[in-house]
Amino acid sequence: MTKEDIIRMAKEARFYIKDDEAYSPSNQEDFELTEHLERFAKLVAEHERPWIRLTNDELTDLFYNENLGQQSAVGQAIALLRERNER
Repeated sequence: MTKEDIIRMAKEARFYIKDDEAYSPSNQEDFELTEHLERFAKLVAEHERPWIRLTNDELTDLFYNENLGQQSAVGQAIALLRERNER
């Protein structure tokens, strides 16, 4: 996530933005910031990329492959997950 993404989401959550920095939307009490923080957290969550996992078939192929030992299967599973989930 870039700084521009964060600033855009802070603006959407109605924070006060000045010189690319986010500030409280007002001088209200802390408990009144909850709505803005919740809105910001929701925007961030929507922006985050979902984890790409291995399918059950892929796991079965790896772990029941007679040519691979258990450590090799785990190593290949880790390599596949890293490859799919690199940013």
